[in-house]
Amino acid sequence: MINLFLIYTCYGILLSLTAFFQRVYTQGLKLHGSDVMIALLMVMIEIAIFRYFLSLIRVSAFIGYRKKRCQWGKITRKKHNSKTIEYT
Repeated sequence: MINLFLIYTCYGILLSLTAFFQRVYTQGLKLHGSDVMIALLMVMIEIAIFRYFLSLIRVSAFIGYRKKRCQWGKITRKKHNSKTIEYT
């Protein structure tokens, strides 16, 4: 399981960095060494932490939705009276 996690993480980092540098190349942008390091750090954080966090949020939202028997609830609408608005 750990090997699968590491393979998935490395593959995701490779794909994200490839997409990032392809965009830099096609736009003709100039990068400093610090920009590359920041991009590498952000990609690692996104792959290793943020994706799993979003998956957890999606699962918890789905479970909450199913517990309430597939109902989102009701929204009550109120009509605004435009005559009571005063402009100064």
